[in-house]
Amino acid sequence: MGQVFAGVHEATQTPVVLKFLNAEIEAQVPWANLDREIRAQAGLDHPNIVVIVDFGRVNDIEAAASNGKFSLGQAYIVMEKGELGSLERRLAKPVSWLFVKRVLLAVLDGLAHAHARGVIHRDIKPANVIGFENPMRWKLTDFGIAHHAQDGTENQATVVGTPQYMAPEQFMGAAHDFGPPTDLYALGCVAWQMVTGVTPFLEEGLMALANAHSMKELPPLEAKIHIPDGFEAWVKKLLAKSPWERFQFAADAAWELSKLSDLEANTSSSLSLPAPSLHTLGWDEETTTLVSEPPEMLVGVADPTKGPPPPCPFPGDWRRFVMASVNPLFGLSSALFNVRPAELVAREQERDRLWNMIARTSRSKRAHICVLKAPIGRGKTVLAQWFAERLLESGAANVVRVKQSQSPYAAVMEHMSLPGGEQASKVRTLAQRLGIGPEDIRLKWWLEMLDDARVPEAAASYIQAQAKFRPLLFWVDDIEENEEALGVIDKILESQDSTSRPVFILACVDTDGLVARASIESWLRSVEAHPLASVIELAPLTALEVTQVVESLLILDESAKMSLLLRAGTDPTLVTHLVQDWIRNGWLELQKNRVFSLNVDVSTASTSDSSWEERTRSALQALNSTERSCILAAAVLGLNVSKDEWATLLSRLSLTAHGVLVPSLVDAGLAVWSEKGWSFTHPYVREAVFKLSPPPAVRQWHIEAAKMLRDRTDLDALSRLAHHLFEAQEFSAAVRAHDKAAKLSSKRGNLLLACQHTQAYLQILSAFPDREDEALLAKLRFSELTRRRLGYYLAEEEENLQQIIARASEAKWPEVEFHALQTYGDFLTNQRRWDESKAVLNASIRLGEKNGWNLWKSVARLADCHFYAGELQESYDTYVKALDYVETEDNLAWCHFGVGYVLLLQGHHSKAREHLTEAKALYDSQGDPLSAAAVKSSIADLDRYEKRYDVALTKYHECLDVQNQSGRVAPTLHVNIAQTAFAKGDVELGILHANKVLRVLGLEKVDRLYPQIPLLVAAAEGDWKSYERLVKILNEKSKGSVNEFDFADAAEVLARLLEARGDAMRAYEAYQLAGALWKAHGDHGRGVLCELEAERLVMMDPS
Repeated sequence: MGQVFAGVHEATQTPVVLKFLNAEIEAQVPWANLDREIRAQAGLDHPNIVVIVDFGRVNDIEAAASNGKFSLGQAYIVMEKGELGSLERRLAKPVSWLFVKRVLLAVLDGLAHAHARGVIHRDIKPANVIGFENPMRWKLTDFGIAHHAQDGTENQATVVGTPQYMAPEQFMGAAHDFGPPTDLYALGCVAWQMVTGVTPFLEEGLMALANAHSMKELPPLEAKIHIPDGFEAWVKKLLAKSPWERFQFAADAAWELSKLSDLEANTSSSLSLPAPSLHTLGWDEETTTLVSEPPEMLVGVADPTKGPPPPCPFPGDWRRFVMASVNPLFGLSSALFNVRPAELVAREQERDRLWNMIARTSRSKRAHICVLKAPIGRGKTVLAQWFAERLLESGAANVVRVKQSQSPYAAVMEHMSLPGGEQASKVRTLAQRLGIGPEDIRLKWWLEMLDDARVPEAAASYIQAQAKFRPLLFWVDDIEENEEALGVIDKILESQDSTSRPVFILACVDTDGLVARASIESWLRSVEAHPLASVIELAPLTALEVTQVVESLLILDESAKMSLLLRAGTDPTLVTHLVQDWIRNGWLELQKNRVFSLNVDVSTASTSDSSWEERTRSALQALNSTERSCILAAAVLGLNVSKDEWATLLSRLSLTAHGVLVPSLVDAGLAVWSEKGWSFTHPYVREAVFKLSPPPAVRQWHIEAAKMLRDRTDLDALSRLAHHLFEAQEFSAAVRAHDKAAKLSSKRGNLLLACQHTQAYLQILSAFPDREDEALLAKLRFSELTRRRLGYYLAEEEENLQQIIARASEAKWPEVEFHALQTYGDFLTNQRRWDESKAVLNASIRLGEKNGWNLWKSVARLADCHFYAGELQESYDTYVKALDYVETEDNLAWCHFGVGYVLLLQGHHSKAREHLTEAKALYDSQGDPLSAAAVKSSIADLDRYEKRYDVALTKYHECLDVQNQSGRVAPTLHVNIAQTAFAKGDVELGILHANKVLRVLGLEKVDRLYPQIPLLVAAAEGDWKSYERLVKILNEKSKGSVNEFDFADAAEVLARLLEARGDAMRAYEAYQLAGALWKAHGDHGRGVLCELEAERLVMMDPS
């Protein structure tokens, strides 16, 4: 292939491999082909696929620095390095059946992920399966790359793959037959080799191997290790000569393999493996396998011995095989931003609805339709793509997709993937794939009616025939622009009575595109009224969710994140375009902490694209000066232009927009119509309008827009007012507006927006040295808002706070020092450094007393410190003392909240509920939903204690909705939901939210803060090694902890869970632990009840 070097990823110190392609390969294979294939692997994100860290060509600086080792323009790939080497090397040593099974499942898991995204490996072999330690895992590599490294002998340059492992269709070059079964055949060869020591066919030479794989019967399987019954039959299904007689999905093969016995691990194996973790696949015992009866024949009879093996079961829940984005190498090259798939964030309710609908389609074997509606840029296609990929990788359904502006007939023909040539050849191929006789009259009818006549009945008939094997998703993009697809959908729905098939139709609708399309709107109304129809309307993502989209690909520091949201708002499309622009301009720089930061001030940097600028320039030159001023006024208002606001601003500017102005922009491709007016097609169009307009006019137009908004008091108006004042260079007024908007958004619970506004006015103040004290106060507020949003302070905050305290003391700014001490004390509490926190907060109290300032915040935070240190009585007394300094209702609410929660933990639940209810009422009256939700969560804790689990779960979920809308990360709520779900007996919901806690906090923090959650998961899953470790942690953490209530409750839930599993001994120990913890908590009665439960178990089984 070329030169290969070992290296280290600088940001993470992770071992990597650098591969440089040699000139001979590049001479044979165009760079465009290599680039496409490298991108195919780089675009995959799965624990069983090797991560590509970077790729590209050597630039002039790199070539010069290499001292001749690398030439200018030489192609290279950087990928993570497997410490264990290849499976090929591992097979030189003895292996066990358990090892074989788990490696095969790992490869099938990776293949399921790749195949669902249209990537066929084409070169599965032991050399392309790499072993990794910590955790132990086997991963696929070299997707379509290795076959370019052939040495060219015996015509191998024309062959895609390695002959010993190639499927018959690869030898024949039958590209129309390439698909998942092609890779599964190669894996069958690998499986054969793992148990016998050799590949199935040992002929020498390409032609001899081609003949053997295509024509020769398989030799007897002479296994060198102990294998279970059923393995030989399984591997022979992989090695069927026809791709249509093999497993059709990796999930099908994995399901059958997973049912084979594990036997006993062979002690001769020098490697042990943990239990396999199937990330994309998953089933449970309650799932019913969807094995349909053989398809009925119209004419002719198919050979009943032919056809694919039955499909795997339909998974009951998409969550069984969903996984977090892998990205083990934080700080991947920014060049991969457009290549790696973004993680679908939020939309859980919509995902549940889609999955439940297609599950209902599978059970009823009747067609259903879902209309997915949203304006452009809201994520319809992303959600639909996720849905299709989940179905494919789990083997739950086949997919036919009609892309934007594609004919449905072309989509069906593409799905058929037939060879060229005469119709007879196409008929034979199609008959073989569908498992029907070649005389079936539908075959010719489909080909004639789809290719030429475009008859809706033919497309519907083929789709229904495909659904005979397993459910089928018929997905139509932008149906408002595809009237041909409407006819096909109508025919599928009309044929329910005569031909019932599990077809699920997903029709995506751009609501902006429905303007002036009365016929489509009428069709949608009629379809939505169908008894088997559902409608999903997508709400906008929150600011937190939009940043999560970006951060699934590229980790940005807080400053870059805020700059991104300030510029792009919550439009995920605009956010993505902006990050792409930053990457292209070289404005993002990877730091040592593995995150990217901006190296320029993007608020003043130009981001317009030259091609859009030229198109915009051309369009503006065709307009007169008045019309150009009208377009500038629209650009000032934003990317999306409200017709009413635009008219108001034009009136203030004494301008009038003629009726043909916007249509001319639409015709030029620079604007699109929307429900409330119109929008610029792309952010760069708006940027170009500013760039091509005189700066004085831009400033004046922003001033007029600000005047238009100045009398409004709503948050949206305040945010826009601050923006317009800044762009008009009215900096003092902009600071006041940002400050006001920050305080209002914080009070309303929109913490991310509060952070944005605080950072905005902090950036303005930083430009004025004479306002340094104001800037430092803004920094403190930003720090506290970030802590409130994330639930913790960033690690670097300690140094910042210490510097602010020192600077304030030096400059004699006591007010700044006072507030900095309060914030630093809170930081130390957050870090569990109780004594240091008390000292700092007492220093702030002394400084406040000296200057006659209100001490409420310092005293209340001192009470918080006592609380988290487990000093409940001191905390209670200090909260009561804080009441003496209360000035506002939100201060009073904080004190009631603190007193109420202390009483809850002291076991005075009736009084606790009174204080908490009062606190919530005060926060509600102040319009502070985030604080009200925090109190409501505490009231739900009381409901959980009283075993009103459904009531508690409802409240927790309501609080979670508020937290998500605010942009705040909420691990504690997921902890509470998980524990309550386990208590209720809903183990699946408990594990789901436990995993969310783990993703947010990481294993170390979860073990330290919430050990009861992974303990409950370990008990539910029978992971006894983790169980024993976590029981010890729980015992240690529970002594004098503020979490005694949660730990006692969890121990009792644990006991019931173990008893339900039939594990009486562990249940007995858990009841004993729960009894001791309840007594320590002060609830002697409940402790005794748990001890009686333990005695009951002894009486039932004295052993």
